[in-house]
Amino acid sequence: MLLEQAGRPVASLIGRDDLELEYLRAIVRQGLIEMPPFRPTELSDAEIDEIYAHIMSAKPPVTTPAKPVKKGS
Repeated sequence: MLLEQAGRPVASLIGRDDLELEYLRAIVRQGLIEMPPFRPTELSDAEIDEIYAHIMSAKPPVTTPAKPVKKGS
């Protein structure tokens, strides 16, 4: 959210090729910044594996730059 507010590009997880499964597991289990940690009773290792598989197989969304509004139109 802060990057978006600052007008900087926001990185998407979908379509990344540099995300490692062990890193994702560590973030899910330990939390990061405002994301709380998730216990294995809340999100199993198998579910984390499914999330990772989805992230790695999904295609990134197509983004179209906004067009400036013409004044007086």
